[in-house]
Amino acid sequence: MKNNSKEIDDKYLFNLTRSLDEKIINSGYAVISDSCIKNLANSARSEYYKNFTTFNLKPQTEKFDHLDVQKKPVRKLAIGSSNGIGNPIAQFLQSTYFGSNSKDLKALSSLARVMIRLRNYMSDMKFDFGENPNMDKFWNASRIHHYPSGGGFMSRHHDSYFPKVMNDKKIPFLQLILLLSKKGEDFSSGGGYIIPRGERSELINLEDKYNFGDIIVFDGTIEHGVETIDSHLIPDYNSINGRLSFLVGLYEVQKS
Repeated sequence: MKNNSKEIDDKYLFNLTRSLDEKIINSGYAVISDSCIKNLANSARSEYYKNFTTFNLKPQTEKFDHLDVQKKPVRKLAIGSSNGIGNPIAQFLQSTYFGSNSKDLKALSSLARVMIRLRNYMSDMKFDFGENPNMDKFWNASRIHHYPSGGGFMSRHHDSYFPKVMNDKKIPFLQLILLLSKKGEDFSSGGGYIIPRGERSELINLEDKYNFGDIIVFDGTIEHGVETIDSHLIPDYNSINGRLSFLVGLYEVQKS
């Protein structure tokens, strides 16, 4: 760690990614569990809880891009029988997008920069890929997925939108998901899951097997989803309850 900031240095992060490729290629996923990242995740979680209801909740169909996110966080619903790009993935959640250099969300932005560098190191891309959308033609969609208690979910699927920049990589679509909530505290039933490769491929509930602040690194071609969160409750979009996950996907810059 650097002495005067919460940033985690590049060498430290690079070392965390060593020898993960083989695990991901063989079973479809690997896990990064690190105390420095967990400390930062704890600050990010508190910051999200403090701020997320101050951002107006927008409907799923409202469009936005990286320029909007750079100005201020974008909080929107994702409810329906398909996702934002029209794939038939049923879902019920809200997502908050923010810039990785947000002045208002310092802990969340710091965690985003950590996740971006980890993804880029493992994808053999320059460490800050996606941070200069005009040059890279992609932008880092740093966001919180908040699956509310009372029915939040995402249907079982595999990722079919593969950014062109990843087509020639050993792992065609690397995904990183950080577990940002605590089962038994923030929600009681359901959770994220993956179905790894192998002869005995069985559904793994991520919150049952792993811990707060762990990063699940997986090949998006394996099936994954979110089992219904607290179906015995009534959803409240402004409640902090529910499952949180932290992602840094690459979105292609759309031509105007």
